[in-house]
Amino acid sequence: GEFLNLDITPTPRWDLINLDDYGSMVVQGTRGCPEKCTFCNIPALYGKITRLKDDITVEMDALYKAGWRGSIMWVDDNFIGNADKICQVLEEEIIPWQENHGFPFGFNTQASVRVSDNPRLMKLMLQAGFDRIFAGIESPVKESLKSMGAQKNLQGDTPLLDKVNTLQTAGFEVQAGFIMGLDTDPENIGEVMLEFIRQAGIPIAMVGPL
Repeated sequence: GEFLNLDITPTPRWDLINLDDYGSMVVQGTRGCPEKCTFCNIPALYGKITRLKDDITVEMDALYKAGWRGSIMWVDDNFIGNADKICQVLEEEIIPWQENHGFPFGFNTQASVRVSDNPRLMKLMLQAGFDRIFAGIESPVKESLKSMGAQKNLQGDTPLLDKVNTLQTAGFEVQAGFIMGLDTDPENIGEVMLEFIRQAGIPIAMVGPL
């Protein structure tokens, strides 16, 4: 009946695999997502309150000792789910660890475009070694965003395209996920979506039918 504390999560047994067989490794700092997107099972599966591990550098230590150098994805459900705490972790733990070890890892993660509204978080992510963000843009059509409960992309007066550009200007490559096939989609949703992806300069787009 309760979501467990992540501090009891065991450290992965990286010694059981051949690291040379992989192009990227993973760590997880948080679970849960406060968003209310109707198509997503994460809040029901992992909770609406973002829970953080006590010390994510334990997993980074394990990967480092196993000999891994290179790309690591933070597979958090929504990296910005608890932005204040994440900023603290980046500043007090991740950045110092990277500096002390000569920046052996490059990070990427998945997060809502709300990241673009938080200059401090963007700055700390870049300092920590993040260079790619996979964002759930979902749709360039406002009515479709409303119908799927994707308030994360509707808040404020800044257009979605500008939010993506803000992240790119800061120094991130923005990859994105899209959904098509909603009742609120216009008949030319394919063309509308493709034009948005081109204008936004998104190099990798995961487009799926509802």
